[in-house]
Amino acid sequence: DKADIIGGTAYSYDIYFSVCIPESGGYTFRAASNGTVNVSINGLQRIKLHEVGLNLEGTVSYEFEKGDNLDFEIHIDSSKRDETTDFTFGWITPSDHMLCSSEKQLIEKAKKADYVIYCGGLDHSYDTESIDKRSMRLTNGQDVIIPKLLNANPNTVVVITAGSPVEMPWIDSAKAVLWTWYAGMEGGNALADILIGKVSPSGKMPFTLPRRYEDTPVARYGEYKAENCKYNEDILVGYRGFEYDGIEPMFPFGHGLSYSRFEYSALKLTANENGVNVEFTVKNTGNLKAAETAQIYVSDPVCSVKRPKKELKAFEKVRLSPGESAKINVLLTDADFSFYDEKSNGWKLESGDFNIYAGASSGDIRLSGSISK
Repeated sequence: DKADIIGGTAYSYDIYFSVCIPESGGYTFRAASNGTVNVSINGLQRIKLHEVGLNLEGTVSYEFEKGDNLDFEIHIDSSKRDETTDFTFGWITPSDHMLCSSEKQLIEKAKKADYVIYCGGLDHSYDTESIDKRSMRLTNGQDVIIPKLLNANPNTVVVITAGSPVEMPWIDSAKAVLWTWYAGMEGGNALADILIGKVSPSGKMPFTLPRRYEDTPVARYGEYKAENCKYNEDILVGYRGFEYDGIEPMFPFGHGLSYSRFEYSALKLTANENGVNVEFTVKNTGNLKAAETAQIYVSDPVCSVKRPKKELKAFEKVRLSPGESAKINVLLTDADFSFYDEKSNGWKLESGDFNIYAGASSGDIRLSGSISK
């Protein structure tokens, strides 16, 4: 019921297939592409996408009887494009429609509910390897319905399933957003445990979530749809580039909230023959048992080459009961203060003062100190 096709840059092609309708009722067919596409059903053109370079979608809906045979012909023209043509086609069956309420019904139910749990995001037909996404927006009109649900019921929890950044233009109206990744067959149970408070969330984001596509490195350094990705941002990959360029993200690298609260204190830096020992205390000052991942960053403020404002060098996760404290003790070696010198083709440690930070994320630094090397 779905075909994901990647075309070339100087030719057109046709896809033919037949479908035997499995159940009577209304069907919706959807096509999306950034090229020229014609979809015909039983010899009649039903969907036409002709704005080359734009990310367009087209849908049609018809009633069919069980056993009806449909012949599809999809013509995709890549001859006028200088880059890959993306195309997706699929359908929604009567059973699928029965699972979905109308927008009006959803809003009315949301108004009457104590809480609303919206589960959305992406899937692997769109969020996948080897193909650039058409945008960072959520698909299928989710950015339209989510604000309406938030307005209808402020106690709406937005659950996002995705493996790459998405824009959230409604984020300032949401009290809670839970990012679940692709959690697998036990993901539902894990989500339920978090929503009902059986466990406290303790994940940390392994990448930066930008507010908009224009803030991403591929946009700023012109590498979207590049045949050869050269990493023009050089060493300023990920959060390093956001901080260096002064771009405030939606959520920083290492971010992740908890149902509890954690206090950081008593930073102590001690130099020894093995490196620098970093010691500090993390205390659970909340009312629930929870886990926290403390992160240690290093900054080299005066260097002969361009360096990030700070870099993650170590982290440690501790699980604490209410009122309980734990000492974090991490050894940073000379390698953690060194950089790769292209002139000498080797790692180099320059003498000077280094700043050391401890915090809950790259954007939530709780303790800082300095030491000379």
